[in-house]
Amino acid sequence: MPAGHHLAYFPPQVTLSQLLPDGTDILHSPGGPFERRLWAGGSVRFPVTGSLILNGARAVCIETIRDVIVKGRQGAEKVIVKIERRMGVVREGEEEGSIRERIWKEAEDEIGHATIIENRNLAFMRKKTQDELNFDRMNFDNCQRVIKRAQVHPTRPKSTC
Repeated sequence: MPAGHHLAYFPPQVTLSQLLPDGTDILHSPGGPFERRLWAGGSVRFPVTGSLILNGARAVCIETIRDVIVKGRQGAEKVIVKIERRMGVVREGEEEGSIRERIWKEAEDEIGHATIIENRNLAFMRKKTQDELNFDRMNFDNCQRVIKRAQVHPTRPKSTC
């Protein structure tokens, strides 16, 4: 399977009506008051155990929440939800318990028989108050800055400070 195609073959396991207004899978959300979501990172690995070939045979995606971490001071905390999705082939006649045992592993760095391992880190924050939104709107243009690329001059040595 080409890189990225797992997103089409293994979409969220909830119906569209169960997605939150911003498209969040309701199973990933910590719930109120943490209504704002940010993508906080992720990765996709294609272990060398083989590639996932969809040729009419069964395949599976096992999705789990690996960890939930609360960061920040009370009232301004962020909830980080770490999600792992492991995909792999299902053997003929294989039972659910056997599939899970082969593909999902307790240790994140253990590959098992997964052919694709995707990690997603989502950060959830409290909804902003009306005062915070007004402050952001008033100050939006004040925080602009120009970011320039680094320039190296061939005749000048690099600074060591």
